[in-house]
Amino acid sequence: MTQSFDLLRARAARNTRSVQEEATAILSHALVRSNETKDLVSIFRERFGDSNGVDLRIPEREPLREPPTFD
Repeated sequence: MTQSFDLLRARAARNTRSVQEEATAILSHALVRSNETKDLVSIFRERFGDSNGVDLRIPEREPLREPPTFD
């Protein structure tokens, strides 16, 4: 617990805020992010899209195989 508080205190000092203000800012940011709803495609494009230097090439789909028969 002490280590976490020390980290919070150091972060607050870097941001020129009190510990309470820093904790409030962290919680507010977390709550805003938890209310954002994104679909899986948006998340993948955000993380791995062209703007991040990753080229996602989607291979061509092959025709479906015939299902097996159990005669």
